[in-house]
Amino acid sequence: MLAALGIGKKKAASEEQIRKHQEAKQHHDKWLANVQKFRDIAQKLETKYSAHKGDFALGRYDELKAMIKSSIKEYESCLEEMQKKGLNKSRGGKTGSLMGAAATFASVQTQVSELEESYSKTKKMTSEQVSHETASLRKQSAALQREYQSWRANLERLAKEYEESKKYNPTQRYGVLKALIKDTMKQS
Repeated sequence: MLAALGIGKKKAASEEQIRKHQEAKQHHDKWLANVQKFRDIAQKLETKYSAHKGDFALGRYDELKAMIKSSIKEYESCLEEMQKKGLNKSRGGKTGSLMGAAATFASVQTQVSELEESYSKTKKMTSEQVSHETASLRKQSAALQREYQSWRANLERLAKEYEESKKYNPTQRYGVLKALIKDTMKQS
């Protein structure tokens, strides 16, 4: 009898709640992917640094320079990719344009199927569950944005200080390069 009156029933999520949840999820996933790229750069730097830890100092000097240059180049490449993401890339000519359109279509199809799957999962949740998860995703997104800004500042500092280290002689610069790498690894 109480169930017939709607007492004790869980309220289904509204379309507006589902839409907000989907937006929060996409926002979260975007920040997570960006942060993960920066984490990967730092992890590669740490792995390379550890692999050459026992090397002779003169040989290691060139390795340190190569490690930092590689990390900076990868960081700059990630920034370019993040800026270009979502833009239609012209590949020149009819064939290139067709290939570009096909790649874009395939990417969009994948995104649509992922969104449909996510939507169907969210649709099965109660209003309270959707609200709770949306709030959680927003908190996580805010934390990821802060981490992204921190990584970006750290990698920008690495690039800037690497350029500034060129004014030192190789003996002094060796210590500076080691300190740069260690400072970058502290965040990871």
